[in-house]
Amino acid sequence: MTETETPRRPALLRLWERVPLPVRAIVAGFVVFFVLQNGWLGFFLVNLKVLPEVPWSAALGLLWLWGFFRYFDGSGPPRSTAASRRLAMRAPRLGARPWRWALLYLPIFLVFLVAVIQIAYRFLVIPEEDFDLSMLPWWSLYPSLVMLSVNAGVSEEAGFRGYMQGGLERRFGPTVAILATSLLFWLAHLNHASGPARFIQLMAMSIGLGALTWAAGSIWPAVVCHATVDAIFFLAAASGIAPWFIEHPQPFAETGVDPSFVLFSILIVVAVVAGALVLGRLTALRSPTAVAPPAAAE
Repeated sequence: MTETETPRRPALLRLWERVPLPVRAIVAGFVVFFVLQNGWLGFFLVNLKVLPEVPWSAALGLLWLWGFFRYFDGSGPPRSTAASRRLAMRAPRLGARPWRWALLYLPIFLVFLVAVIQIAYRFLVIPEEDFDLSMLPWWSLYPSLVMLSVNAGVSEEAGFRGYMQGGLERRFGPTVAILATSLLFWLAHLNHASGPARFIQLMAMSIGLGALTWAAGSIWPAVVCHATVDAIFFLAAASGIAPWFIEHPQPFAETGVDPSFVLFSILIVVAVVAGALVLGRLTALRSPTAVAPPAAAE
């Protein structure tokens, strides 16, 4: 090989690149999600049986997330895929101004989700999740719930809003990509007892996070929003501090359009408008390099 010749890419990589971009984005997104999420979950299941009073699985889970996130973000071999992994993860650092708007989106997103849940659950019967953590003391339970939130935020945003939505955006644009990713996000939760009935909640959550990722040009704001919202819900449920936004409301057939139904309906509208304004500011601040390149460049 002469100095001017380009190194031949591995046959398996060349074969993968011949797969249509949308298929690659979906498959890669699920792989990234599965690898990142199930490391800590495996450690945690062992932790429930071995020294459950010490949340040692959280430390191992953080190391797992850090190592594999770096790899999927372009670190490590092979060098031939580093740039494509970095592009697919879409996790560039943001400046102070975008972060201020992204953090303003967080309480708006939380209010929106609570209101959607309170309206949707009036028309649905949500099965209870059969997962008992009563054997854990509070000093082990709360760190584990925080780690569960971080694990979900990192793994689901990297897999769905990073690899999957980003690839679909490059082929179909943001609207189709966000909707398709949200549907697949819901399908990924069907292994939970409440998954099928939580269609509206999970679609609303995914659309909100997908729009945030597109507007910011990075998954990091969505990671923070996702992990924070999950932590608030999990810790509130465990402590009983704020059960009003977790417990199921009375069925609509019994309440009709009562004052709380009107209130939460108004909150949804207000949150959507406020969120759209914040996303507009984020989009204006987005770096041109954060915009997905055309599919022809793939």
